[in-house]
Amino acid sequence: MIWFILAFVFILLLVTLMSTKLNINIQYYHHSYNDLLTISVKLWAMHIYTFSSPLMNIEPSNLTVEIDEQSNSPLGNKKDKKTFDLKWLKEKLILSKDFLEHVQGFYKISRRFLKKWQVHNLEWKSEIATGDAVLTGMLAAGLWSVKSLFVGVTSQFVTLKRMPILHIQPVYQGKFTKTDFSCMFSFRIGQAIIAGLLIVKHWRSMRNKKTNISSSANHSI
Repeated sequence: MIWFILAFVFILLLVTLMSTKLNINIQYYHHSYNDLLTISVKLWAMHIYTFSSPLMNIEPSNLTVEIDEQSNSPLGNKKDKKTFDLKWLKEKLILSKDFLEHVQGFYKISRRFLKKWQVHNLEWKSEIATGDAVLTGMLAAGLWSVKSLFVGVTSQFVTLKRMPILHIQPVYQGKFTKTDFSCMFSFRIGQAIIAGLLIVKHWRSMRNKKTNISSSANHSI
């Protein structure tokens, strides 16, 4: 009897976990030379993780990018500074090459998973001033095109629960740029777990296929 109760409780907890939604809120603020990116994750209406960082500090002398990070979670607060250089970029390009070799299968899996994302709020407000009225108007029109394209592409991959709010304000005095972007979306933990398992399965099958091809080639020689 006790094993039946334990099994029932385990299944109940598993079903609850699989159906639980993760809510993720992304906010990016830019004003002239000030940038701030904040990502917060909520589970059952509780903040379980928060990440914030000025987007980047570029050092042209040695071609490096420094990012100051600050994260908060139930496990504690953490501050970190990361540096990215040409060596890091080279390593990522090699990993990207390996990924692209299997991109077709990953694309299908990712597309199915992303379509289950529900975007509850998407706002992108911008102000732009160049000191030249004609140039400001041209850039504002171009930015409208970029934002419209972004929303169009995004809507093909995820589910928009409400119409995005887009706003561009050309300012004809001064020189500055200002952007306020916010996006809140959610997906179920079970959907992420299933997508992860499918990716691992696909990766292993592709690796085994490559190993078999190499073995066949060696035997033929």
